[in-house]
Amino acid sequence: MNDTQLTFGRIKFGRAPRRSAVLVAIPCGLIIATVFALLTTHFHADPSQWWYNVTFYWGLSVPVATSAAWLALVDPSTIRGAVRNPEDTIERMWAKNATFNAYLVTMAIFSIALAVCTAFGYQEIANVLNAVVSTQVLVVLAAYMYETRRK
Repeated sequence: MNDTQLTFGRIKFGRAPRRSAVLVAIPCGLIIATVFALLTTHFHADPSQWWYNVTFYWGLSVPVATSAAWLALVDPSTIRGAVRNPEDTIERMWAKNATFNAYLVTMAIFSIALAVCTAFGYQEIANVLNAVVSTQVLVVLAAYMYETRRK
């Protein structure tokens, strides 16, 4: 095993030797989950079960917050078994194709639903669907413009 490669990798920043990403992500995830649980419970309508709600939201958010912290902190080249160019892998191509196909299917479903709602007089729902479809188109346009300027 290479000295710089660990099962969960090392963090992206810091002086050599850099710390294990999982050892940094766990406390970060616990802090993020605690803040999330406290804020969520603070805005909750029923303050009588405060500790129950904090515990519930904290338990749900710890795995997600820890995973997100690890994802943000890890240097992918330090993970054991990592490929040299991950952007050239077949899995990356599959993910791009799946994302594109999901976008097309979502746009088709929302557009059909928009036409049906407009035809049958459900104007409030049609307005919301129109806003969603328009937002998706604008996001794709912005992403396209970003990609053309980046490369």
